[in-house]
Amino acid sequence: MSIGRQRFSIIPAMAVTDPRLEPRDLQVLCLLGRHTDDLGWCCRSQVKMAKELACGRATVQRALQRLIEAGYVEHLPKQRE
Repeated sequence: MSIGRQRFSIIPAMAVTDPRLEPRDLQVLCLLGRHTDDLGWCCRSQVKMAKELACGRATVQRALQRLIEAGYVEHLPKQRE
C-alpha cells in the first residue's frame, strides 16, 4: 500500500499515558479515528468495530464508555428519521 492511500488519524497525546484507559481503549480510539468523516464524526457500529478488533461487542462498549468518561470521545445518540 502506498503512503498516499493510507488512512491516518490523530489521537490526543494525553490518551497514550492516561492511567484511566486500558490498551483496548486506545485501539478503539484509533479505530474511531480511522472511520471518521470530514467533520470528525464516526457512525461505526460496535459490532463492526468488535469484528475488526477481534473482540466482543461488550469489550468495545466498555472501552467507549471509558473514553467518554475520560473526555476523549463525545457520544450523540443517532437521530432516526
